[in-house]
Amino acid sequence: MDSSNIHQIPLFSCLPATEVNRLASRLRCLDLGPGALLLREGDPGETFYIILEGQVEIIKALGTADERLLGNRGQGDFVGEMSLMGTDRLRTASVRACTRVQMLEMDRDDFDALLHRHPDIAYEMARVLSSSLRNANNATIRDLQEKNLLLAKAYEDLQTAQGQIIEKETLERELQLAREIQESMLPRSLPRLAGVDLAV
Repeated sequence: MDSSNIHQIPLFSCLPATEVNRLASRLRCLDLGPGALLLREGDPGETFYIILEGQVEIIKALGTADERLLGNRGQGDFVGEMSLMGTDRLRTASVRACTRVQMLEMDRDDFDALLHRHPDIAYEMARVLSSSLRNANNATIRDLQEKNLLLAKAYEDLQTAQGQIIEKETLERELQLAREIQESMLPRSLPRLAGVDLAV
């Protein structure tokens, strides 16, 4: 990996040349095609990735009825860091390539060593992480608001349908009652008239 490419990554832009050269020798380059799954929510995580080219999407509850897009990441962004910083070491979301993606992979040992040598990187990552969490929360709130609107509309439609059913049942009862009244007013049998033969 060319050290000049690493120095252009915002997360590493403040690092001295010796550190950039060290990273260039340690980081592994990875290529993904569109639609390829990089990370799966709930899996153990021992690596994190810096995107050099392309775009990925961050997805919560992938493949379920609750699937939700949290956001997209592109050139210069990183993904997978939460499993390296968290205590349970599990992936908190799935990551899937939207386009062809080229990225750098860093394992836990290199990540920890880098943070010990340059703790200011942890501050930058925390800042980005805070922004990502805020965006995810805003997306969740928007989703809930949309679902509330859909539920309110469904409830209104249900009330309208229920009113129509009650109206129909009332009309049917009234028609039945009218028939019964008419039938009660009619004679039970036809009258017999002398000299008239009614064919029944």
